[in-house]
Amino acid sequence: MHRAGREAARRARAQRARFVRRYGVRIGALLGGLVGLVAVIVALGPPEGRPYLIGTGAVSVLFLGYVILTLDGAEGIRIRADAERWSSSALRRLGRPHWRVVDNVPFEDGDVDHVAIGPTGVLAVETKFTSFPWEVRETGLEGPLDRPVDQAKLGARRIRLFLKSRGLDVQVAPALAVWGPGSTRLVADSIDGVVLMIGREAERWHDQLPGTGHRFTDDEMARIESVLRDHISENDKTRRRGRRHPRLGLEDPVPG
Repeated sequence: MHRAGREAARRARAQRARFVRRYGVRIGALLGGLVGLVAVIVALGPPEGRPYLIGTGAVSVLFLGYVILTLDGAEGIRIRADAERWSSSALRRLGRPHWRVVDNVPFEDGDVDHVAIGPTGVLAVETKFTSFPWEVRETGLEGPLDRPVDQAKLGARRIRLFLKSRGLDVQVAPALAVWGPGSTRLVADSIDGVVLMIGREAERWHDQLPGTGHRFTDDEMARIESVLRDHISENDKTRRRGRRHPRLGLEDPVPG
């Protein structure tokens, strides 16, 4: 499984665990009360109707339990995990074998979903899944999610500043990958300087890749990938020790 899938699965498990810790007793009491109610109805009902009542009651309890568990937010995390896996797979097919992909690069208050590193440049990709229509307007991208274009720009900025802090002064282009039925009205190739990658058109992504005017050698690409993976590894060790990720000093304004 890609790191994108592992990280999202971990977040989904953590979200469900928090939900159960907070509401588990009340959920158990509710389901227990429903079981008791079903038992009373079955006991008071006619004998010939008891099999039907038992079956209906069991289905009702199971359905209610399922509905309650969908309220924990973990399902949304799993859907986003699927979208991130799709983006990761599509990016790994870019000009194979020359492009390298690093998933879920962590920072203190969030991850950059993907960084694609190729001969023509470095791309920071924000992945979104939407069931509701998004449209490109003069004011930007309009849809149900909060400012995805700005999130893509922030991701590119974070990666650029982080690489610069490690002695790698390279340009990083922002990109937004959108999956789901809500992307059907999106037809633009870019929005406000952000490359717009539509999931249903992943075969076109290679043609949309921006150039930086500098061609990276294999050694340069390997160095960028190594720095990002070392950062991920260090962050994983820090998290396992139960400590917050150290601040990286990325709040400094971008020059120019």
